[in-house]
Amino acid sequence: MSRLPTVSGDANAWGSILNDFLSVAHNSNGSLKNLFINLKDYCKIDGSTDDSIGFTTAYTLASSLGMGLFHPGGTLVKGNDTLLPTVPIIGAGPGVSIFKLKNGANTDLFSANTGNINLSAAFGSGSSTGVTGWSMSGLTLDGNKANQSSGPSYPFRWYGYGEQLQNIEVINGFTGGILKDWHAATPNAQTGYWRNINAHDNNGIGIQVGGPTDMVWDRVDSHGNGSHSYHIAPNAGGPWMGTGYRIKQSDLAD
Repeated sequence: MSRLPTVSGDANAWGSILNDFLSVAHNSNGSLKNLFINLKDYCKIDGSTDDSIGFTTAYTLASSLGMGLFHPGGTLVKGNDTLLPTVPIIGAGPGVSIFKLKNGANTDLFSANTGNINLSAAFGSGSSTGVTGWSMSGLTLDGNKANQSSGPSYPFRWYGYGEQLQNIEVINGFTGGILKDWHAATPNAQTGYWRNINAHDNNGIGIQVGGPTDMVWDRVDSHGNGSHSYHIAPNAGGPWMGTGYRIKQSDLAD
């Protein structure tokens, strides 16, 4: 693994060690390498082809190389993928760069550590195994509810903390829109930063969260879902909300 030279060490090897380290992010002419893999190089993104294998290949490769993924636009149809830590996925904007669950998948579009989710558990009582440090921006996640027959099937469902979500639309979940939990004993875990999130036209509840202690929401909208817009679970301390919220009692699940 590439590293920086050690001060007062690495005698006669500083140059080669430093060049090896710099080559991870730089081309031989000194310019920066592209730190994102373009999904168009691995997937059709034509709205009909099953791009599951291509996406998973690119996602795993990005994780191994310390890179991110770029969705240039169009509808990428795929099955379930496990969220990978520290891998950012960026798109050209909601409604432009779309991930859509394939017909008959009957599972989540993106998920992680779902067996640890328990919205009724006491905070601090749960597993410390969860996904962390990942991010998404500029995307639509479409659960394709019309072509699923069973679940759980969410566009987004995970147990973990520390995610950053920005400019994300979550639609057409068969079971619900977003379900996130974290009730481990890890103190003061930064449980997520969400900005400009829009969950709508999902069956069930649009957004459910459990366990956050210092979660930050800014312009997180949920509307037009099958049941309620929001469910802040009993084990949750509640997110800190930015400006512009007008939540009615009827929007909240018990």
